[in-house]
Amino acid sequence: MQQADTLIDATIANLSIGLRTGRVSSAEKLRRAIDQLDQELAKSVDSWAMMTPAWAITPTPDPWPEGQRDLQSARSASGHGKLVPAFVRLRDFLRESVLPKARTGKEGLAGCPTARRATPRRSRAMSGCR
Repeated sequence: MQQADTLIDATIANLSIGLRTGRVSSAEKLRRAIDQLDQELAKSVDSWAMMTPAWAITPTPDPWPEGQRDLQSARSASGHGKLVPAFVRLRDFLRESVLPKARTGKEGLAGCPTARRATPRRSRAMSGCR
């Protein structure tokens, strides 16, 4: 959890590159992603599924060396303060920067402006046909 905010910021940077080159998802997919982020951000952070991974549930008997589980839990807790602002940055970036430029026509590859010329080449290359 300590590096989750860095990962989210890297995702925003990658999406920015796609935005500058005109590679943007469909508006509906973006609306769904923004809605999911809004729903998660409305919940308590402790209720998020990513905050209670399977390894965090103590089995009986506990296979971790004494004190290690508490140390790991403390490390995860230290990332909480950075996590919510990072998800807010992602949601706001999607809503304010990406959604206005999203594709509104056909979804999927058919709606991508470069698909018509890229797809036959890729299909031939992947299939081995010339």
